[in-house]
Amino acid sequence: MPPPKSAIPFWKMELETCPEASSIPRMASVSPGAASPDEMITELWFARPEPRAVLTEFAPRQGDFAVVAAAVALDIDGGVCRSGRVVLGGVGPQPVRVEAGALAGQPAVPDTWQAMGEHAATVIEPPDDTHGSSEYRRRLTATLVARALAEASERGT
Repeated sequence: MPPPKSAIPFWKMELETCPEASSIPRMASVSPGAASPDEMITELWFARPEPRAVLTEFAPRQGDFAVVAAAVALDIDGGVCRSGRVVLGGVGPQPVRVEAGALAGQPAVPDTWQAMGEHAATVIEPPDDTHGSSEYRRRLTATLVARALAEASERGT
């Protein structure tokens, strides 16, 4: 039996001992302490993306930070959701994982996606700022989650 998806690492790296490695500048963003001074990264493996995963976002101008972002993943079998995940960005100081257990057993149809979007909008406390009011971000959240779920449901078929 495969490990649960939450236990599968996003990436894995291969290290090799190399005496010259200590003279190569290190990138601070690569897990400090993951390699000793005489080791260097020789390979990186990334997990295969899920077939029904979508990231969507809204920004006023291309390249700006997203006012709201929604990342979703679905497991659908026979037109019925087995499970789903929803994570939001731009609605608080850190990403928000929305409880999506209610998707299990629901039909993979637009009404289901709309209901999950509305649910996501009710569980967040977005800030009011120069990019929009908290109510604006809630409405945007409902729309983006519903759209992302609809797009994800059409993938992998």
